[in-house]
Amino acid sequence: LDTIDFAAIACVTEFSVANNKLTGSVPTEIGMLSVVTRIDLSGNELSGELVDVFASLPKLESLRVGSNGLMGTVPTSLFSLTAFEELGADGNSFTGCIPTEIALSTTL
Repeated sequence: LDTIDFAAIACVTEFSVANNKLTGSVPTEIGMLSVVTRIDLSGNELSGELVDVFASLPKLESLRVGSNGLMGTVPTSLFSLTAFEELGADGNSFTGCIPTEIALSTTL
């Protein structure tokens, strides 16, 4: 993911790099995809924490990060997005409590 110029693809509405054996962490530059509705990073070998850049992605409906090596907590800003409907995060090592924002979401 480090070689992707996110500024150059800022107008994409769907971003999928699933099942590509990508390594490293989720870059903060993914927050430049301001009109994206779906992000699929599942089935890779990503590690580290899931960066909290989701407030800058107001149209995001779906985030799939399953089957990676992510850890830490799931950013609560995801559940404040009005369009957000789907989170696929299985197969990681997330810790902590399920965010209370999930209960307040009307779209999940």
